[in-house]
Amino acid sequence: MGRVVTSQERVPHLIISSTAVRARTTAELAIESGGWDTELRLDPALYESGPGGILEVAAGAPDVDRLMLVGHQPTWSMLVRRTTGDKVDMKTASIAVIEFQLGNWAGIEGAEGSLVALLQPGEFAGST
Repeated sequence: MGRVVTSQERVPHLIISSTAVRARTTAELAIESGGWDTELRLDPALYESGPGGILEVAAGAPDVDRLMLVGHQPTWSMLVRRTTGDKVDMKTASIAVIEFQLGNWAGIEGAEGSLVALLQPGEFAGST
């Protein structure tokens, strides 16, 4: 999926991942396969938090244009629903691209976003 993100010019400027091995490994593989020079931060709050906790983590992110959060189901589907109103099935290694009109990440907790893409590995067989 890293190569897919690179080809779509959506490379994140910062990645914050759950500390769980599977999430961290997914983030590391995306960085490697995409050839990204992106900082990876680990945050244990992404492991057991609901959508509100995830938004708190995002609200604490530095001022970057593209932020990638890596975590777990079913929280990620609930997060997409909460922030966009769209119901999605976040399969393993899926990426929901959500755009927000924000001055900085501190304002994300009450913001409404738009789901502009749902990238799922099965759609890119051979590209991931």
